[in-house]
Amino acid sequence: MLKEIIAILFSVAALTGSILWFVKEFIKKMFDADSERLKSKLILENQKYTKLQNEQFETLKLIYSNLMKTEELINEFYGIIKDDVKFSKQHKNRVVAPLTNLIFQTQRHFKENRIFIPKVLVPKIENVIDKLFLCHTKSALALIIKSDEHFDENGNYLGIVSKQFNEISNDRIEEFKEVLLLIEKTKDEELPKLIADTEIEFRKIFGSK
Repeated sequence: MLKEIIAILFSVAALTGSILWFVKEFIKKMFDADSERLKSKLILENQKYTKLQNEQFETLKLIYSNLMKTEELINEFYGIIKDDVKFSKQHKNRVVAPLTNLIFQTQRHFKENRIFIPKVLVPKIENVIDKLFLCHTKSALALIIKSDEHFDENGNYLGIVSKQFNEISNDRIEEFKEVLLLIEKTKDEELPKLIADTEIEFRKIFGSK
C-alpha cells in the first residue's frame, strides 16, 4: 500500500513538473512573441519618425536657403534701382525674374509644407517672407516711378522705358526717394533682425550653435 502511495505521489510530482514546464514555456513563448511585436512596432515608429524628421529638415533647409538667396537678390535689385542707370533686359533676366520666381516659390513651398514646420517658426518665416515681398513690390514701384510709357511714331504702345533722373520731374524724383527710404528701412533694419531671430530657431532645430 505504501509503495502504491509513493508511486502515485511520484506520478503526481512528475505530472505537476510537466505542467509547470509547459506553463513556463507557454508564458515564455507569449512573452517572446509580445517582445517581437513590440520590437517591430518600435522599429516602424522609429522609421516613421525618422522619415518625418528628414522631411522636416529638408523643408526647413530649402526654405532657409531660399530666404537667404531672396535677400541677396533684393539687395541687387535695390542697387540697380538706386544707381542712376536705365533698367535693361539684362537686369530683368539676371536679377528681377529670378527674384520674382524665387520669392513666390518660397512662399508656395512654405504654405504647402507648413505641417512640417514647428509652430514657433511659422510666424517668424511668415514675417520674413512678408518683408521680402514688401521690398520686392516697393522696388518695382520705384522702377515704375522712374519709367515712362513708350509709343512709336504711330502711337503704338511699346512698353515701359526706364529713365534717368535728369529725364523725370522733380516731383517724381521726390516720390522715388520716399519709396527708396522705405525699402532701405525694411531691408537694412527690419529684415536683418527678423532673419536673425529666425536663424536662432533654425539652429535650435538642427542642433547647431
